[in-house]
Amino acid sequence: MSRETKTTYIRDVRAGNRAALFAVVRDDSARKRTKTGDLNLSLMLVDPSAESPIRSNCFARTAADLPETVTSGTVVKIEGARIQEFNGKPQAVIYAGTKMRFFDLSRGVFEDSLDEQYAAMLHEWFRKRTAKSSASSFLQPSRRNVLTISEIQENRVFFDLYAQVMHVVSGTRDDQLILHVTDFTLAKTPPTISDGDEKALLYPVADRLLKVTIWDDFSTDSSALDNSNSNVLVRGNFVFFRNLQSQAQGNGSFDAVLHNERTERSIGGKWTLLDHTHQEAAKIRKRVEYLQITKNRNDDAITRTPMHVTKVSIKDILQTEQVPTRFRFEAKVVDHLPVRIEDFARVLCGYCDSSYGSDGKCSECNGSDTGSLGFVFSFLLGDDSGHDSFLPVVVSGTDAMRFLSFDPADLKRDVVSLNKLRDALGSLFTIGGPGQPRVMDAKRTMFCVQSVRPEKDPVIRYKLIATELVWY
Repeated sequence: MSRETKTTYIRDVRAGNRAALFAVVRDDSARKRTKTGDLNLSLMLVDPSAESPIRSNCFARTAADLPETVTSGTVVKIEGARIQEFNGKPQAVIYAGTKMRFFDLSRGVFEDSLDEQYAAMLHEWFRKRTAKSSASSFLQPSRRNVLTISEIQENRVFFDLYAQVMHVVSGTRDDQLILHVTDFTLAKTPPTISDGDEKALLYPVADRLLKVTIWDDFSTDSSALDNSNSNVLVRGNFVFFRNLQSQAQGNGSFDAVLHNERTERSIGGKWTLLDHTHQEAAKIRKRVEYLQITKNRNDDAITRTPMHVTKVSIKDILQTEQVPTRFRFEAKVVDHLPVRIEDFARVLCGYCDSSYGSDGKCSECNGSDTGSLGFVFSFLLGDDSGHDSFLPVVVSGTDAMRFLSFDPADLKRDVVSLNKLRDALGSLFTIGGPGQPRVMDAKRTMFCVQSVRPEKDPVIRYKLIATELVWY
């Protein structure tokens, strides 16, 4: 029949020639726009002669030249397609002016012409072959090779990945971006992390990380975002990586790379930021909850155990009179005291951990023994559980040292030590600069606090027990 229709069987297609094709579209396809502004429609084509499908990339300047969508089973006739080789396989490239005719036979069969008769025959062949459970795999609509980090076992394999950004590596080249990401499944051999601060930051997920290097222009598909200005990779983002390539390292671990451009060595890829409501993001959060992974800065930081406490809201906490009680809740840091972070450390009484007054005596026990420098500060936490849903939480003494991984004796009030303190607080919020709010970019965090009632004080106070970043 191909002789009558003056077309070429897919098995006979050779690179470097032009060919007319009469074939069936295997996968549902949607029109997209390229970086140059052209419209693109990528079709996987099969016919009875094919041992594997052939990809057809169709380009056009206007929407009138390409259909918006093409469904699986649609028959297409293409005249004068340019056949090129890509990754060792022939590929048809169709530019504006190339004749294409689509036969959608889902609503009935038309047999008025020879082309329509052949289209009907192809449609029926495809329908019967794909209906069989033993149909060749290449006839079945393709499925993305979506892997978890634990499933990356081979070198130079292209795959897709849903993950969460744990760390954006600074100081890299202008043409690359390096990330550490995780989906909270166990890596075969985790990547080596040499930087001390980075290691402390990533310790809870060190055995579940994948190092991803994005090359070229860091291109992103922001179609999944409501806010197109949000397509910036930062810690905590949920991301879908399309066409990552695994790369084996000398120590048995695997990294991954993503090239935006198609080349002889890469099929090209994209990354897409996902909203926290996306079903794959929800799966990742469920793994975190199941594993009870916390994001404290080191393993000696405040214990993980309190995170088993039932989750409540600030409104519930303020209505509870029983003391002592532990509470777990999601909130953000709204403000902090003292106003200046250099005042977070002060001289504390060696007996009761209270602050020394201006007279050199403890404000609580009136003692005058030589005290020691210690952290005493508070966060104002807020959620959306009701009017005035704010909770002041005190962090002091050894709890503060463990929380910050910072010895108050090292706070020299110089630039280096203040920057170190800023970095320590950076897991919860960013310190605003001159003319900015004191608290910026506050991260939604799971807090665990304990209510206390100091002696001779009718007011209930709350002290910080544990923190755990909520990655959405």
